[in-house]
Amino acid sequence: MMVLGLGRSGIAAARLAARRGARVVVTDDDAAAVDRALDAGLAAQAVAADAAIECVARVDRLVVSPGVPLSHPVVAAARAAAVRVVGELELAAEGCRARIVAVSGTNGKSTTVELLAAMLRAAGVDVVVAGNVGTPLADVVDDARGTIVLEVSSFQLDTLETMRWEVGVLLNVTPDHLDRYGGDFDAYAASKREVARRTTRVYAYNADDAVAAAAAALAPRAAAFALGRVVDAGAALVDGRFVRVDDGACTDVAPREALAQPGDHFALDALAAMTAAFELGAGVDAVRRALEAWRGLPHRMEVVRRLDGVTWIDDSKATNVDAALCAVEAASGPAVVILGGRDKDGDFTPLRALGTRVRAGVVLGEAADRIADAIGDTWTLERACDMADAVARARRLARPGDVVLLAPACASFDMFTSYAHRGEVFRGCVEALEPREATR
Repeated sequence: MMVLGLGRSGIAAARLAARRGARVVVTDDDAAAVDRALDAGLAAQAVAADAAIECVARVDRLVVSPGVPLSHPVVAAARAAAVRVVGELELAAEGCRARIVAVSGTNGKSTTVELLAAMLRAAGVDVVVAGNVGTPLADVVDDARGTIVLEVSSFQLDTLETMRWEVGVLLNVTPDHLDRYGGDFDAYAASKREVARRTTRVYAYNADDAVAAAAAALAPRAAAFALGRVVDAGAALVDGRFVRVDDGACTDVAPREALAQPGDHFALDALAAMTAAFELGAGVDAVRRALEAWRGLPHRMEVVRRLDGVTWIDDSKATNVDAALCAVEAASGPAVVILGGRDKDGDFTPLRALGTRVRAGVVLGEAADRIADAIGDTWTLERACDMADAVARARRLARPGDVVLLAPACASFDMFTSYAHRGEVFRGCVEALEPREATR
């Protein structure tokens, strides 16, 4: 077996395959990563990517890490030689003895996964969280016996063959990663529909998302969640209260205020988690306790500091336009927004619709010019050379009562190693600011 891509997922796949007795060959475009794998004894053989093109025809299958595009020359060579091409999830699932709940969507996956896990734990369920949220399935599958709550990206969905899950959750499908899908939103949406198609018992979906709702026809049974209206079965937020819905009848769960995070997008994440939790046997009391205890994840509308009447918020996880729009809508006051990073072929023109909710914007990174062109003269806009400059400019632009919001609408990889790294750099710059009174 060969593993292509030596990030976290690829390394986990190589280790799992070796534990199962396979002879593993690993490769990566980064020669240093290949050397590290060889030094660490990760596999029987480690080869450079150009050498892998020659020898991939001699393996029984190629395991591709999520970050490796399926247009990669090693993948093309494997397919030309009729070698199976799968991902780490497919490999790991072959030995899985736990119940799997799969959660996907353009935005909100990690929040929903962690909140669902909290609800199930409150109900006494043995839960492991894995997948795109951080811990590869291959690292936990051998020991997991209860329920695995699995975050699944579109890239991971693209490399599945036979894997199935008992409960599938699809949060939303909006334009993202179009650089990976040749600019074709329909191809991206088709990937997300796999969540429903691979569900064996019940599919939980956002009733107001067109792609997610249409995919319900692919599943054996479906339950929905929605804001402002009662669904037939699932969960809803109506009249300021979270409710469970069975055959149109509502059971009160908690007031909206039980969930500390503001914004409709977080309310929808909570409803998705509730819907799945109820289907998995959690009761209303357990779900309520989890909602009340939840404080959110880092880099998702995380308040960094309040200084001189201005609230500074890190939403570095807003890596696409839809997420940035939701972040601004959830802000408590007029926003000065820090935008930019690596463009994923997104359309930035919807940002114009934010209008007076945005006082000003600061752009940086590779996508700065595209964002500035899309926004035009809708807002006051300044360009920054790095995060420290962006924070300094945002401070000058903000007034008491405003929110300075890092909501980049882009990937982080032009200037940072991850969205988390970007958020930590932002936090450091904000924490370094001196109160204005101290500078007089």
